[in-house]
Amino acid sequence: MRLIRCDVLVTEPTTAVDLLTWVYRSQKADLMSGKELHLADGTVVKDAAPAAATSRDGCAALRRQAVVGAIIPGTAHLQRYALHPDAEAVHDLVVELSRRDPLGAALLRQHGRYGDIPDTCDIVPQPEPVRRLRNRREQIVEDAALPGNSHLEARDGRDPDTGAATTVWVEVAHPYCPIRYWPSAATVLEARVEYRAWWRALAAIAGRLPRLQRWRVTGLGAQEKPWAWEERDDA
Repeated sequence: MRLIRCDVLVTEPTTAVDLLTWVYRSQKADLMSGKELHLADGTVVKDAAPAAATSRDGCAALRRQAVVGAIIPGTAHLQRYALHPDAEAVHDLVVELSRRDPLGAALLRQHGRYGDIPDTCDIVPQPEPVRRLRNRREQIVEDAALPGNSHLEARDGRDPDTGAATTVWVEVAHPYCPIRYWPSAATVLEARVEYRAWWRALAAIAGRLPRLQRWRVTGLGAQEKPWAWEERDDA
């Protein structure tokens, strides 16, 4: 009987979220490849990791050498190119995405570095009383009033000219305790706008992945709308 050898490519299952974490936190594909994202002017990503830099100050170098007690020559010029082909392929897709979606690509890289996902603000806003500082202490506002939120009451009084007893109509305000919601609607909206931008970019990358050598992507690893409570269509 003749045996025929078949080389079967064995891959590891993963999600798109975990794949990007491996690409940017473990492989550091953006730094190792030297391929930068095409970020549009004005694109701002919160908590973006600062670019690494080496001081060219000679005094700083002498100070470091004095602490160590020796001169340790750098070997950066001897380092070999060590980037997994899968990481490079995925980063190339993110670079391509950055041409049409710079914010989404930047969010993928940022959260890939940190190994997390954007905040979904999955907290149902709860009412809480408004407080103010009075006599160096925080007190709940209980005497707020709105114009027109009142009624008229008949009270005994005296005529200012004659001093005779008369009935005086007095406007009595309806005080109330104002409330506010935490987290605020603006906070929820801001978090969800960023999450949706990240999720759309994640889905775009996952939909264009080539056949990888090591990994087999089985899903995104994130829901489109992970918040538990319902929202209106315009939210």
